[in-house]
Amino acid sequence: MRSGLRTRIAVLLVLLAALTLMTLTARKLRGAESSRSYPLLSEKEAAMRYPYAHLDDRGRALYSTLLGGIREHAEWITLPDTYTDKEYERIYLMVGMQEPELFALDDTYELAEEMNETHIRYAYDADETARMAERMDAAAEAILKRISPAQNENQKLLMLHDLLAERTEYLETDKSATAYGALAEGMAQCEGYAKAYLYLARKAGLNVMNVSGTSDETPHVWNVAQIDGTYYNIDVTWDDSESFRGKTGHTYFAMPDKFWTDHKTDTTIYTPPKCVGTKETYYAARGLILNSVTQLDDKLRTWIGLYPLTEFQCTDSATMEQAVSEIRSNPYVMNTISDLTDGSWSYMCDRDRRVVVILTG
Repeated sequence: MRSGLRTRIAVLLVLLAALTLMTLTARKLRGAESSRSYPLLSEKEAAMRYPYAHLDDRGRALYSTLLGGIREHAEWITLPDTYTDKEYERIYLMVGMQEPELFALDDTYELAEEMNETHIRYAYDADETARMAERMDAAAEAILKRISPAQNENQKLLMLHDLLAERTEYLETDKSATAYGALAEGMAQCEGYAKAYLYLARKAGLNVMNVSGTSDETPHVWNVAQIDGTYYNIDVTWDDSESFRGKTGHTYFAMPDKFWTDHKTDTTIYTPPKCVGTKETYYAARGLILNSVTQLDDKLRTWIGLYPLTEFQCTDSATMEQAVSEIRSNPYVMNTISDLTDGSWSYMCDRDRRVVVILTG
């Protein structure tokens, strides 16, 4: 009996040792692992993240944990609670969209019906990610140093908008959907523009978020920014258009929802705030508003040459149509424009936003 008992004990010890070895081996194969808990974002951090601030406690805990673990390049992260696949997916996608520093995340992710830990996939290893982050930060700092403390929020956001558009070309690359692609390589598509703008704005202490949806029925990403306590839409991608002949437009800078009808928001992940302000649009904040066509000639004499691109907004559609008619067919107005430019000019109009642009060169 004793011999049999000793044999069974020995077998159990061998099995236990084998199980321990298998566990250690599995953990080694799993790579970097984070089982520690992460604190919720601070009040200051939360105030700069509208989507996070509107989550419930469980959502905030998951968001903070994912952000903390991914910042450490952890491959396995222990979650603060058990989440359904839909709960997890929503917060994971939110983190990826609202935290532009996490450019190393892979396009694929894993789900299970119930999740208390997660495996994170990365496009680059930790060392390469660190090197890329340094390059992106250096590019960002070159832009941010152009900002002056004396500027107000509108002026800072405009400068970031213009500098990002000037240094970025709309091209598809393997990094064009990331802030890194826009800032470090100067090539991006809409998601990359929006993430880079968010990255710059957040570093400048400006409250900006990313919004996904469609524009002209095509998947699109843009920004919403808070200016003087009110929210406005900003789309750097569409303002960086070849139509402006090498200059940066402002048709999509700080616009309220009523002028945003060609953009449709996807509220699956979160619902952004309504944008109802009007005084901080590019045109209102700079006095580029045409109230009556009788003012057109005098206004053109003031506005042409004031900024790199001559553009103005009309108070209503009728005024815009009258202004366009004058620019197109009134010899007196046409001569005024020719005298104030090199003589080579054309115009374009955006009827959704009642904006007229005079193009020169």
